[in-house]
Amino acid sequence: MEERRVVEYFVVAGLPENPKPLADFSCDGATLKATYNLPPVTDLAVINRSLGEVVPDGYTCIETTPSGLVANINQGALRAPEMFLCFRRGRDKQPLVDIGVLYEGRERVMPDSQIVEFTHGGRSANINSSGQTTYMTYRRASENAACNELVVSDICIIMTNRGEQAPHSYCTIDRNLNKGHYGGL
Repeated sequence: MEERRVVEYFVVAGLPENPKPLADFSCDGATLKATYNLPPVTDLAVINRSLGEVVPDGYTCIETTPSGLVANINQGALRAPEMFLCFRRGRDKQPLVDIGVLYEGRERVMPDSQIVEFTHGGRSANINSSGQTTYMTYRRASENAACNELVVSDICIIMTNRGEQAPHSYCTIDRNLNKGHYGGL
């Protein structure tokens, strides 16, 4: 016999006068990523530490790899400048949806991609000090992008030649940033 109900669900909407924030939690007891509640990545920059360039205001410099190694993009190259990748988070412009590596002269840039050609100090942002000019690229979400579109939420540098792997849930850009170097990334 079918049970008769007045309602299927009961919902109380609204907040009390002095609400207390709920703690972030996961159903399975796992901890949430450190970037869980941070704004998305909106800008990329390259700085040349060898020439005294500093991290631009509002940007975060990727100083170390996940295992604690120095995240110098030219690591292992002889007499190469110390180049570091920086990023900025925010909600003031459309977030990044893709990051790439461009080997200039061998590939074409996608029409909606931007090339990081210059460092914050106005110098060349070529991240490969050998013969092959290499730049970082990025694509920004369109103005009419869906609210649930996947965006870049965090960035890390990994040294595959040192046995590092990307952290869980990170997408790997399988490109060598120091093509032609013995100690390339």
